[in-house]
Amino acid sequence: MDYVTVHDRAVPDTVPKHSAFIAISNDITVMQRKAWNCMLSHAYQHLPKHDVHMISMRQLLDAMSMTTNNHEHIKQKIGELMKIQVRVNLLGKSRQKWEGMYQLLANVEYSGGMVFYSYGGLLRERLYDPEVYAMLPVDTSSYFGSKYAEALYELCEDYWKVGRTPVMELDMVKDLLVGNEKGDWAEFRYFSRDVIKKSVNEINKRTEFVVTAKYIKGARGRIRAIQFMISKKEGQVPLFKDPKRTPAPTRIVAKIPESMRSGGEAYEPSDVEIWFDSLDPSFRKDLWQSLTDKASQDNPDTSGFALESQVWIALNKYRIAHHEDQRNLDL
Repeated sequence: MDYVTVHDRAVPDTVPKHSAFIAISNDITVMQRKAWNCMLSHAYQHLPKHDVHMISMRQLLDAMSMTTNNHEHIKQKIGELMKIQVRVNLLGKSRQKWEGMYQLLANVEYSGGMVFYSYGGLLRERLYDPEVYAMLPVDTSSYFGSKYAEALYELCEDYWKVGRTPVMELDMVKDLLVGNEKGDWAEFRYFSRDVIKKSVNEINKRTEFVVTAKYIKGARGRIRAIQFMISKKEGQVPLFKDPKRTPAPTRIVAKIPESMRSGGEAYEPSDVEIWFDSLDPSFRKDLWQSLTDKASQDNPDTSGFALESQVWIALNKYRIAHHEDQRNLDL
């Protein structure tokens, strides 16, 4: 079988993650959630252009700051993402109210040290053009040891600008943090001690957030709902800017079988990149600067790739709104 050398992109440090896929039934492990975030970050710019995405196993593990050589275990956990169905958009943050169940990966294949993966068609559309999203660091391996803290941290990233999550019924909080995991969660004292308090303590100790749980009582004084109050520590560096984090490799060269290519190089420019390159250079510069300034104003703590990703999202929405017709473009 003929092989060809392809891209040398490092996994980006952050990913724009649709709010609906943050507020999921947490039926996956902490490692599966981190791996899925890394794989989405790697594939994000090419979701509209390519059905199949690829990343080397070493590149994926480096992005997750994992040093294990037990690749079979990693393959098993990633493969389970094809079988597990999670409920999404549990908090209904999107303006258009909708709900659904998704398999987080449609297909996975391993060959020559590479991981090939794909998403279902509707999932690709949701992920690439998120109506509402949070910019998440892809590597939180050295910060959170539990799926509960990882899930709560993503909710903090999604809601910190408004200072609080919605008031959530107790069963909803269990869905968001615990999912279908078995445990003594029927008794609130155990759920509070082992899930809520430990997750809040992890986040307050290891991140830029200050989180407190506000308990709402119902009949006979029993806790019926929880709301998390969220603020940021003054001067604290966000996780994706933390210089102590292990950087992703700067160059990974992979190989892919000729039979699995969809024509040309495996990673061609996305539609929005082709459209943007076709614009008049002077206008292109002004448009990029205008959208960058707006993104910086909306998200003053964001910079680097996180800021650039937001600009590309804005560009794609701009392209769609103006029907890709340069004559109608108007700053």
